[in-house]
Amino acid sequence: MMARTLRTTSRRVNPQAENRRVKNSRTDNRTDSSGNRRVRAPRKAMAGVWIVLMGLFFIQGLFYVWCRVQCVNAGYGIDQEMNRRQALQKERSTLNIELNWLKSPERIETIARTRLGLVMPDAQQTVKLP
Repeated sequence: MMARTLRTTSRRVNPQAENRRVKNSRTDNRTDSSGNRRVRAPRKAMAGVWIVLMGLFFIQGLFYVWCRVQCVNAGYGIDQEMNRRQALQKERSTLNIELNWLKSPERIETIARTRLGLVMPDAQQTVKLP
């Protein structure tokens, strides 16, 4: 195995360079031509614009999701009402069949003879009206 050695370098410091101020365009405030008013650095202004744009995109995304949820809910509502309509149509058909059965002359005649004891009249018991 080879032994690894670490080599350190010393840094030379220039005393004149330490006294110089390094300007950073991101954090410095600038002055206008009169020298009285400070103006924000352009990077800070751009950060605000980006925050507003990202906020707008976020709100637009939320609106899009809300619209999609409303569409899905409307679809479920339509499907539910279609199922209800089919059930009502089936019930209506069943009730029409029952109504026709209750109105049938054979059934009415059977009930009249068995339950009420009625009989068909003879020819002498009928009266013809003019």
